[in-house]
Amino acid sequence: MAKGPKTAASDIARLVEQTDITTVAERLGLHLDNRSRRPRRALCPFHNDKDPSLHLYRSGSGQTERDHYHCYVCGAHGDAISLIQNYEKVSFWEAAQRLAEIEGVELGATRQPVIDRSSGAALLSKRLETSSAADTKFIAFCQERGFQPEFLRSKGAANISLDDLIKNARADRAVEEQLVEAGILRRGEAGEPAGDLYGPRLRGFFHGSRIVLPIDGPRGDPVGFAARALDGSKPKYLYSYDFPRRTSLYGEGRVLHAVRERGQANRNTTFEIFLVEGIFDALRLEQLGFLALAVLGAQITPGQVESIGRIQELVAQYDGELRFHIFLDGDEAGRRGAYDATLQLLRLLQQGLPFALKVVATGPKDDLKVDPDTFLRDMTPETAREKLLAASVGPL
Repeated sequence: MAKGPKTAASDIARLVEQTDITTVAERLGLHLDNRSRRPRRALCPFHNDKDPSLHLYRSGSGQTERDHYHCYVCGAHGDAISLIQNYEKVSFWEAAQRLAEIEGVELGATRQPVIDRSSGAALLSKRLETSSAADTKFIAFCQERGFQPEFLRSKGAANISLDDLIKNARADRAVEEQLVEAGILRRGEAGEPAGDLYGPRLRGFFHGSRIVLPIDGPRGDPVGFAARALDGSKPKYLYSYDFPRRTSLYGEGRVLHAVRERGQANRNTTFEIFLVEGIFDALRLEQLGFLALAVLGAQITPGQVESIGRIQELVAQYDGELRFHIFLDGDEAGRRGAYDATLQLLRLLQQGLPFALKVVATGPKDDLKVDPDTFLRDMTPETAREKLLAASVGPL
C-alpha cells in the first residue's frame, strides 16, 4: 500500500477492507477446518470449542465491506483488527500494526490515530459545530423555550442525528473505534439474514434527531453528551454510553474558567454559583449572566461534591468570596435533594475555606412543580436577581 498524504486512519480503513480474515486466522495460529464449505470455520479461541464454530466471512457493501468473524456458541464477533485485539490482548493501534505486518504493508507510526474518549468526543463536537445554524426545528425549540439560538449554539447545542457518524464509522475502522470509546456508538449483536452474517450493527446512544449538548469536564472538553427529545419521546434525556454521571457537573468547565478569568483580573472577587438539577436550568441562569452547575438529577453525589470542593479551593486561591445558592425544583424530590445538598455542602467547611450558603425556595404561593428554567423564563437579568434574592433563605 503506497504511502501518501493520507491519514493513518484512512490507511487503516483501506487495510481492513482488503484483508482476508482467513489468512489472519491462520497467521494467528487458529485451527481452521479443511472443508471447502463457505464460510470457512475455525475453532473459536474465546471458549473451549470442540467443533469449529467461528465463522469467517465477508459482509457489507461498497466502502463498508470487510471481513468478519462470528461464533454461534459464545457470541464473539468482530473484524480482523478485533480478532487480533481480543486474541493477542493488544491495543487497537498494536492490532492495526500487526494486521499491516500480516498483509505486508506499512502504517506510519508518526500518524497513529488517537483512540480514546476525547478523540471520539471531538468528532461529535465537530458535527455539532458544523450543523446548520438555520435548522428550523432547532430555532423552533429555542423560541418555544425562550432561549436565544445564538446562545445555545455557543454552548455547543444543535439538532442532529447520528446517521452521518454511523456511516463514517462503517467506512473507517479507526473512526468506529473512536466513537465507541467515546460512548457515542455501541456495537450491537450480529444478525443472520439470508444465510449470511452482516457486520456488527452500530447503534448510537439515541435514534432519530434530538437536541444534543456536550457536557464539559473540568478542563472544558466534553466528558459526555446529552440528547434531549424534540417531541414527546421517552426518556426525555439520553446520555452517551458510560457517561460518568455521578462525578460530572454540567457547566463545571465554564465555571472554573470564569473563576480563573475573573480572579486573575481582580482578586477579592465575589463568586455566586447556583446549583440546579437540569441542563436547561443551568443554561437559563447562564443566559441571564449567572454562574450555574447542574447536578443532572435531584440528588447530589459525593463525586459531585468533590468537584464543587475543587471550585471552592480555586476561589480561595484568588482570595475570593464564594456564595452557593441551592436552587432545585420545587417538588418533593427537589426539596429532599435541597436538604441533602445543604448537608453535603456544609461538610465542605471542614476544608477550612468559608463560603456563604442560601437555598432558593419559590415559596408556598408559587407552583411547587416549577423548575428554575420555568421560574426565570422571560425575566430580565435585573428582575431575575431581584426575584432570586427575595426567594433566598438561610439553610437552617
